[in-house]
Amino acid sequence: MTAETNKLVMRRFLEFINTASEKLAQELISADAIFHVPRRREPLRGPTGYLAIIGMMRGENFARRSFSTATPVFAN
Repeated sequence: MTAETNKLVMRRFLEFINTASEKLAQELISADAIFHVPRRREPLRGPTGYLAIIGMMRGENFARRSFSTATPVFAN
């Protein structure tokens, strides 16, 4: 992947985190992805699992939090 492609993917991922869009979840999160979450016996899986994580974070005083690319986390 080129640096520009990486930046585009990161921007889409930030949009996904900020909007919890099911469409973006399907586009960006593999159905095979496994997420281990504290206080849960079984891992969460796939796009639905990541959306559940976003819901958990928003339920724990993260509701007003949003992320941006104002300070890039990727190198040129």
